[in-house]
Amino acid sequence: MIVYYIMFSLFLISYLIISPYLGNDKNKFWAITLGVFVFFLMALRDSSVGVDISGYLASYEKGAEVGYKNNEIGFYYFRLILNLLGFSSQQYLAIVSAIIVFSFFSFFSKFSLNTFISIWLFLTIGLFSMTMSGLRQSLAISILLFGIPFVIERKPFKFLLLLFLASSFHLSAFIFCIVYFLPIIKLRKKIAYIILLGSLVASVFSSSILDVIFSTGIFPYFQIYTIGENPINPLVVIENIVITLACLFFLDRKGIISEESSLFLWMSLISTSLSLLSIDLVILGRIGMYFSIANSVLIPNVITRIQNREIQFVGWSACVILSLAHFIISVPGGTLRIDNYKFFF
Repeated sequence: MIVYYIMFSLFLISYLIISPYLGNDKNKFWAITLGVFVFFLMALRDSSVGVDISGYLASYEKGAEVGYKNNEIGFYYFRLILNLLGFSSQQYLAIVSAIIVFSFFSFFSKFSLNTFISIWLFLTIGLFSMTMSGLRQSLAISILLFGIPFVIERKPFKFLLLLFLASSFHLSAFIFCIVYFLPIIKLRKKIAYIILLGSLVASVFSSSILDVIFSTGIFPYFQIYTIGENPINPLVVIENIVITLACLFFLDRKGIISEESSLFLWMSLISTSLSLLSIDLVILGRIGMYFSIANSVLIPNVITRIQNREIQFVGWSACVILSLAHFIISVPGGTLRIDNYKFFF
């Protein structure tokens, strides 16, 4: 964990010293500067950092001998091409890391009003941990992030192309198709509260309902995620609820969410609902990762728009401290096994 503590200390000290001297390009500055650091951290890690990494690297070294599930041929050929080009397994990991960092940090730079805080949240509230282990799903999310502008600009063909590409890396990415329809649904606070309450009630019966659904055999692909999985960390559920409720409270007091914030708030709401329903079934928590990325943009955007400077300061402080506390509590001994960081050399 010492490597992560050094990283967070350097980031925070750099921000406090350098940020006052940066102009209008400070978002791009932090995206590039921190992006380079995070890239090397991900690219130079040992195969033991991340529970799935050793398996990914072992299958990569076998090249064409190892196929992949059903329709996930995009990942298979992506891996195969890099193998045929002669890249080593560590170079393969570096290329994957570069794609993930470029996609996520470009997304933050484009849509966040405070890129530094977005990156801080990415590192602390679970997304970074997932990208350090689940390469296929991380690549799928990375592809989908390039599709967010197509959602906002209403370009269905380009969005569908990216959706099919992402699904060829991880079939669960198809769930992201609902994001395209979210901007046309006016989100009111009352509706959001009703959805949250409904999800809370449904979570009580989620295990029985989902057992019935999976017993039909309609979703055999996702059945693998019900075997041997640990229950979702309750801290993640509480965190999602607090984030969504706080953002709802500080957004437009008239009860109608602005169009600008509506998409990311919808995604945050879906992520929270899925986390509630995933208490007994981790697969929904995994699917929720496609939507939880919105929190890293929504939170700093909401805090930035708070007019009261004292409340805004409390918001920034709580955001940094509580998210860091989440990382310190959840990562050591976590199922993704990224806590014992060491370099490959």
